[in-house]
Amino acid sequence: MKRLLCVLLAFCLLFPLSGCREKAPEGEYTLQGLGQEVPTTGNARVYYQIFVGSFSDSNGDGIGDLRGIINRFDYLNDGIPNSGKSLGVEGIWLSPILISPSYHKYDVADYYTIDPQFGTEEDLKELIALCHERNVQIILDTVINHTSTQHPWFQKFHQAHKQGNTQDPYYDYYVYTDKPGGNASYSILLDTNVYYESNFSYTMPELNFDNPAVRQDILDMSRYYLDLGVDGFRFDAAKYIYFGDEGKNATFWDWYMTELRSIKKDIYTVAEVWDSDIVAIPYSAYTNCFNFSMSQQNGQIAWAAKYGNIYALTAYVDEYLDEIQALRS
Repeated sequence: MKRLLCVLLAFCLLFPLSGCREKAPEGEYTLQGLGQEVPTTGNARVYYQIFVGSFSDSNGDGIGDLRGIINRFDYLNDGIPNSGKSLGVEGIWLSPILISPSYHKYDVADYYTIDPQFGTEEDLKELIALCHERNVQIILDTVINHTSTQHPWFQKFHQAHKQGNTQDPYYDYYVYTDKPGGNASYSILLDTNVYYESNFSYTMPELNFDNPAVRQDILDMSRYYLDLGVDGFRFDAAKYIYFGDEGKNATFWDWYMTELRSIKKDIYTVAEVWDSDIVAIPYSAYTNCFNFSMSQQNGQIAWAAKYGNIYALTAYVDEYLDEIQALRS
């Protein structure tokens, strides 16, 4: 019973509620069963993550695609509440679907092109329409801190540095230095004397968000998909916008989320900040965040299950939620 309770608490925290959530029904309602009544506000949604390439293949090429999700949608949500014949999911989080040289697609080569392995923009539009027809939200896994080295922006950045053309608008599109050091990782920019920041791989250069043009391009991309009908985004590697500088990260996320909410007031977002609570919780002032302290074999759930101390877990949950509430009050 203790293990079941731990799992349920973790599941509820996976997508914590925020100020941009749906409005609660009038009045308060309560959760019962823990020996007390807990006042609750807002409506939670059950999200289902789909790694697109391995979910359902519609054309026999061995790779899952958007059409496969459409074809199998009755499995996810058949549009009949409590039918017992579908999972009844209320939200879908798609892994990255934009064109990319990798299988995981976390290194985008063009922010406006669906990877042909997964289908077309028309397929995405059809999936969005089907989701909304059945009251299912859809969010896109979005990587904004870095791109692929195959992205045209990086190709132009590389060319500008090879030519020493400091007037080229792409000269400062990525973070670079002639003296690499500190906590960030760098890779040599071939045929030059500079290094570009590449915290995940030499094939994943970090964008320069001190450049207003970069910020505008990323904002325009986000607007494009919101106008297409998506309900929000899951942001990968949120702390890597300015790696190692939490103050500048806070300033960026404050600006970016303010802009996104001006485009779509009820946008839903959740960010990956894979770090200690001390680092991660402040990001919750701007967007929802995953709670990684609850996960894995050394996380709060596993610890409580191993040692049978449910009280330590519930105390942690209370403190965690209080800290987030304080940020948003």
